[in-house]
Amino acid sequence: MFGRENGCPSAALLPEIGRQPETTREAYEVELGKYTALLASKLPASPSFSAHDRAIAIFGMMVGILQIARVMSDPSKASALLEDGVQAALALAKA
Repeated sequence: MFGRENGCPSAALLPEIGRQPETTREAYEVELGKYTALLASKLPASPSFSAHDRAIAIFGMMVGILQIARVMSDPSKASALLEDGVQAALALAKA
């Protein structure tokens, strides 16, 4: 279902964005803020963690999982890792 070759430009570009001028990094931060705010607005209320904190954690986890899966040589292990990441993100969304 989830392919390591598909997906998020952040997983591919964040190292390069980090080396760019401040204006580029600021522009990325603005768009990241919009995305995480939208994601947070879709999350249920939680007494443990704010929706904003969970949205940032979910985004970071999914970007990292995708980066790791992309370097794995065994496609079945990469797919399993991606599925595990999705399940972990869903659990965090409900936390």
